[in-house]
Amino acid sequence: MKLKNSYIEKKIKEYGRDIISSDIFAKANRQTHHNTTTVGKHSLRVAWSTVKICEFLIRHGIKIDERSAVRAALMHDLGIIGRHEKFSNSYDTSRRHPKESLLIADKIEPQMSEGMRQAIERHMFPVFAKPPTRPEAIVVCIADKIGALGDLIAKNKK
Repeated sequence: MKLKNSYIEKKIKEYGRDIISSDIFAKANRQTHHNTTTVGKHSLRVAWSTVKICEFLIRHGIKIDERSAVRAALMHDLGIIGRHEKFSNSYDTSRRHPKESLLIADKIEPQMSEGMRQAIERHMFPVFAKPPTRPEAIVVCIADKIGALGDLIAKNKK
């Protein structure tokens, strides 16, 4: 996915180059997601929205760890990879993939902040998770909904 804003693209690469260039993210770029895109493209879309939301909050004096939020956005759906082998149906995938994503993220970043952990674990709120309480988790949860909406709109443009 080509990001349209070079400043945002630079931030995502700065914070998540290791994630984006990893073998697991290469698999994410091949795993279908939302019937319209891939896990990789969706995760980049979520990271893009995360940067935009963080920049807005920072401009308005709200403290947030932008790096942690972007890294969590890039890893939040990695647990979907191999969905047909791991999960019995879409409902099961939606319910269980955050915990699977957290297991994968722990291997990439063993010293994750609480904000990152919560962002990955609770990004499915309000459907399956407790509400996020950490700023990074709230931002990723919102950015995920924006990303999913973008995925669906892109499908309807075809």
